[in-house]
Amino acid sequence: MYNHHLKIFIQVADYGSFSKAAENNYITPAAVMKQINNLESHFGFSLFKRSNRGLELTEAGKIIYAESKDIIAHSDAVLKHIEKTIKNTRNTIRIGNSFLSPCNPVTSLWSHTENRRPDIQLKIISLPNDADVYDINSDIWNNINLLFANFAYPESETPGFSYTRLKDRLLQCALPEHHPLAKKSKLSICDLYNEKLMIVKRGASAYIDKLRDNLEQNHPRITLIDTPRYELETLNLCLEQNCLMLSVDNWSNLHPSLVNRPVDWGYTVPYGLICLHDHPPVVDLFINDIRKIFSQS
Repeated sequence: MYNHHLKIFIQVADYGSFSKAAENNYITPAAVMKQINNLESHFGFSLFKRSNRGLELTEAGKIIYAESKDIIAHSDAVLKHIEKTIKNTRNTIRIGNSFLSPCNPVTSLWSHTENRRPDIQLKIISLPNDADVYDINSDIWNNINLLFANFAYPESETPGFSYTRLKDRLLQCALPEHHPLAKKSKLSICDLYNEKLMIVKRGASAYIDKLRDNLEQNHPRITLIDTPRYELETLNLCLEQNCLMLSVDNWSNLHPSLVNRPVDWGYTVPYGLICLHDHPPVVDLFINDIRKIFSQS
């Protein structure tokens, strides 16, 4: 950030000697003199008065001496700040967070774990609900390192991504709290007959498609209503139309007027971490911590 000859210049001025400055830098006096000559050529004026009594700064040299000390001190401070910023950036993990993929339940567990790595910093990045997290070219992956989510597809169907499966989540039904079926603690598939069930459109989730296939083939008395995606408006529509909505067991608190009920169909979706194959090393350290937490729970 500054001409490195300035440090030699300051040492020559402090010692009043080319030889002592050379000794301090493990170079020859001739090399020191060459650096000072180059510096004087660069500035266009002499920095030292050379005499039998030694070296003395010229008037111009005195000004350069004072300014050089300030320049070097400021530059060193800037470099230290940059190094600290780079270090913090390397140890910062940016986690995507959205309405249906909240990270707080897991990050809270991690932050209260005794053996967590104190040098890792978490930064939470808000994601739009319509973000296509399975598009490797999406801009969201320029802003986040990973996210916690219910997987929509197997890893083999999403090249470029790395999955860490933490547990399986039960597919359930969400329904208005005043719906007659809300009185039951658990539902059977037959309970859903003659009901409308909101479900994401085919292709939106490979795991939900398996349940859809079963319902369409074996339970035609359940009316399936396609929805492009799950978002807050979907939950409000479920309430307004007094119908059912396919849900997951970790969505139980998404809407104050909807309740989740397990169904005896036995279908699940995997839940865990999604990140790009190409990710910073610190992400692997964090993933290992999260794995330990879930293995102990």
